[in-house]
Amino acid sequence: MAVPVCSLPTNMNSTDKLKYTINVSVDYLLKKAKNYIRKNGKSTIVIPNLEILGRYLKISNGTLRDFSNLRRMGDATIFDTGRTRSIRVGFGFSTLKFKCNYELTIGSSTFSGNIFAVINGLGIAAKLNVDYDEAYDVSLENFQIKRGQIIVKMTGLLDSLMNVISPLISSIDTELYDVIEVIIGNYVKEEIKFHL
Repeated sequence: MAVPVCSLPTNMNSTDKLKYTINVSVDYLLKKAKNYIRKNGKSTIVIPNLEILGRYLKISNGTLRDFSNLRRMGDATIFDTGRTRSIRVGFGFSTLKFKCNYELTIGSSTFSGNIFAVINGLGIAAKLNVDYDEAYDVSLENFQIKRGQIIVKMTGLLDSLMNVISPLISSIDTELYDVIEVIIGNYVKEEIKFHL
């Protein structure tokens, strides 16, 4: 089955620059990507063991899942300048779910439990360049993550302890999000480069 694409004029000067919206083509490719993610078990990735908050918080057995809910965000466009084309697309995940075990050390006490986090609306903007003068060279020029909203829940803490660490909760949210953002960025970049 052929991928639906928009037609591009052939009578252009090398200085002409045209812009086309290619949402249908990108939606088709994202559908294929979702099927690939599901079929190849790539909907869940393992998070490496980490120490954050100055090593006071240790995270282990972490997973990030639901990568198969990939969707386009905004218009996908192609810019055509002579023999070079640039494709800009925004895509993201409606919801990603994170789960891990943790150990939190406060003074001489160590507490353990689980962290559950939900990330809503995480977006990714990418720009690919196709150079037809370089034997169909495709390169990833730009890659940027747009923050979504994170909601974190922790088990294993006593109510009295929650009052003590409540000022740390926003730091945990921020550091955890930063780590997840890097992991997602690396994962998506690897997949894009692998399939180019």
